[in-house]
Amino acid sequence: MKKVFVLLFILLFGCCFSFAAEIKHQIDIEEEKCIASSHVYDYPACSQKAEKAWDNEIQKNLKLLKKVMTNDEYKAVEQMNEAWKKSVHSEIDVINRFISNKDGIINQTTGCSHTANLKKQYALLLSSIYFTYTES
Repeated sequence: MKKVFVLLFILLFGCCFSFAAEIKHQIDIEEEKCIASSHVYDYPACSQKAEKAWDNEIQKNLKLLKKVMTNDEYKAVEQMNEAWKKSVHSEIDVINRFISNKDGIINQTTGCSHTANLKKQYALLLSSIYFTYTES
C-alpha cells in the first residue's frame, strides 16, 4: 500500500518536475541531428520519427514497471495509461485540426513537434516512476 501512495505522489508531482527540467534524451539528440541535416520540408519527418521512438520508450517503460510491480500496483499504472491515451488522443485531434492541417510547412512541423512532445513527457514520467519505485 505504501508503494501505491508513493506512485500517486510521483504522478502528482513528477509531471511538474519533468516540465521544469530540460532533459536531453538520446531521442532528442537524434531529432536535432535529423533537423540539422535536413531540408525544412523534411522537418516533420524528423519529428514523426522522434514520436515513434517515444512510443517505443513508453512501451519499454510500461514493460519495466510490469516486471517490478505487483498486479494490484500495475493495475493503477494500466488505469493511468488508459486515461493518458484518451487525453493524448484528444490533444492530438486538436493539434491536427488547428495546427497541422493548416497550409505551410511550419504548421506541419509545429504539429508534429507538439505530438512528439506529448509522448516524450509521458515516457519521462513513466521512467521517473520506474526509477523511484525501484530505489525505494
